[in-house]
Amino acid sequence: MRKTVEFGIRERRGEPELHATILAEGRVSTGVAKDFEDAHSEVFAPGAARWPADGIGIAVEHTPETETRAHPIRKRNGEITVVARATERIRAAFAAGKRFMSIEYWPVSERVTAAGVREVTEGLLQRAVLTDHPVFDTTSARLRSGDRRRWWLSA
Repeated sequence: MRKTVEFGIRERRGEPELHATILAEGRVSTGVAKDFEDAHSEVFAPGAARWPADGIGIAVEHTPETETRAHPIRKRNGEITVVARATERIRAAFAAGKRFMSIEYWPVSERVTAAGVREVTEGLLQRAVLTDHPVFDTTSARLRSGDRRRWWLSA
């Protein structure tokens, strides 16, 4: 199962970093990608996302190869974010138009609400993958430089 959300690349102390919101618990997303066969509404219940103690993988494609690892942070507003090293492949993928994030996870428990929304009540996050075709409609991306002349590029 995949889900997409926003990310950006920043430079801090001369080192490029990936800053991403990989999930927004409690917010319903609706599948919109043209090649997504099973369009549906989905939501992660607040507190439903779990991840391994060593963090999650960050990748540039939905293949077994992982570029780096990151430790998710759950914010009070339900967003789950990561900060990871932006490798050459991550920066190249962003430059090539992969301006969204897609999560790979195992649904441990789920239900369908009375409104027909798939609600993940517990899900194990495994990886976040850069993509240019978001499956869900809650996505956006920004790129910010790390020097004092900041600029933004919105996808």
